[in-house]
Amino acid sequence: PAPHLAEVQPAARSTSCRSAACISAPHPMRERLRLAHILLATVGAVSVMLFAPWLWASSTFFAAAVYLSPAATCAPAHIDELLARVRALSPPTRQLALGIYRVSSRQSAMSLPETFKPTMLRWTAREGQSEADALGAAQVQTAFVITDVVHGQSCHINPLRSCKPVAFKRDGTSSAYAEIASSQGAEKCDFCAPTQKTSEELWGRIHGKTSVTAANAFKADGAHGLLVFERHDPLSVTRSELEDGLEVIERWLRAAAAESARVRVETDRPDEPAGRTWYPVVWWNALHRSSASQIHSHAQMLLSPLPPGRTLLHANAHAQYAAAKRAAGGGEGSYWDDLVRVHTELPLGVRVGSGHVLASLTPHVPAGEITIVGDAGASLPQLAAPLHVALRALIEERGCRSFSLVLALPPLHLETDGRTVKAWPPKGARVTASLLDRGSDLDARTADVGGVDLVLGSVIANTDPFQIAEAIARASGQALSRQPGACVPGGT
Repeated sequence: PAPHLAEVQPAARSTSCRSAACISAPHPMRERLRLAHILLATVGAVSVMLFAPWLWASSTFFAAAVYLSPAATCAPAHIDELLARVRALSPPTRQLALGIYRVSSRQSAMSLPETFKPTMLRWTAREGQSEADALGAAQVQTAFVITDVVHGQSCHINPLRSCKPVAFKRDGTSSAYAEIASSQGAEKCDFCAPTQKTSEELWGRIHGKTSVTAANAFKADGAHGLLVFERHDPLSVTRSELEDGLEVIERWLRAAAAESARVRVETDRPDEPAGRTWYPVVWWNALHRSSASQIHSHAQMLLSPLPPGRTLLHANAHAQYAAAKRAAGGGEGSYWDDLVRVHTELPLGVRVGSGHVLASLTPHVPAGEITIVGDAGASLPQLAAPLHVALRALIEERGCRSFSLVLALPPLHLETDGRTVKAWPPKGARVTASLLDRGSDLDARTADVGGVDLVLGSVIANTDPFQIAEAIARASGQALSRQPGACVPGGT
């Protein structure tokens, strides 16, 4: 640190909050675990010495082994350790990380007037934390700036920001589940009776076991449909329902592409032949914090004759990444393969079914994001298992009450007859998804993203991705991989 920063050392690392209540940071747990193991080893050693002196040597060895064991000192990771963990990656993985990310930490000190200290303590102090420690953590804060240089997405992370006050807030809060329950039933919700109270495509509907399609009554493109789940509550959709819904979406995309001749397309380039390639867009906004207009569980899908949004930019960026990697002697391997390897070793994710569930280092929203990377060649329904784990991690483990899900899918190609869809997804194609946490308070009157987030793609985040990774691990019933070097004793 700079000389003027060295005078004010933070006594405890910054914390992460949900709503108004701060959650204890994981860093102090490392010392507690180590001391607990030492205490247990010491008690055991003393007992053995009292009742069997000849075992003294073995008891001493046992105590030393427990004291020195990484398992005794390795607590859940924290964002403060990110740079150290990147340095501790195996050399091949560290090289991949440096090819995808740029990471820096920036420390800043400030002065707190005596009249302001009580307010800052009220906002940031954790339970059981001394005033001196809390003020030290507030006076010297560290922000991490992470940039995905391939996608051009960056994130500024300081978990202490989740403790900042919100002035625009109603008195009291309402339960998300109570609001959902009160809106259920065909007399209150059109989507509870979709075949009677929603429009349908000219070519009909696609029915699944627990879901059905509808035509969107307010089109955003020539082919724009809905997937309506049978379950009203978007926060409790099951894995089997997800699998059924994804299978129905896949069938709708094929059917809509085959019926694309019904879609009248005019462009500013009339000399170009009619396209036989359609680009799918699939998303699911759950509850109003994500901009959903209906409470009932539903996803949307459309087909565009042109690559939507940043799709083409990302495809070109991935191709350039792979070419640069080969030119540098890094061998084959896609951006997604390398992203999975880096996140798994940090550790920021686990494998589930036919894919990986990763805590994103560059989320698109302040509350955090989970990236689901399907295996090459995996079908859309096979994404149900990792997607369900991601949803449970946010909803059950993190308290999320509104989310956005966006799927990235390969384009559909038509045969020369203009009606027959070629095999889709094509062999070896990969399906990925981004699951965004849109907040835990449905009564919040402030938006979760601002101008910098939307225009520059540089998100001011307040959530530690390592805490999201722990939530993923708990939801999957797995432990995060502790690679050699991944546990950083002392967190420096």
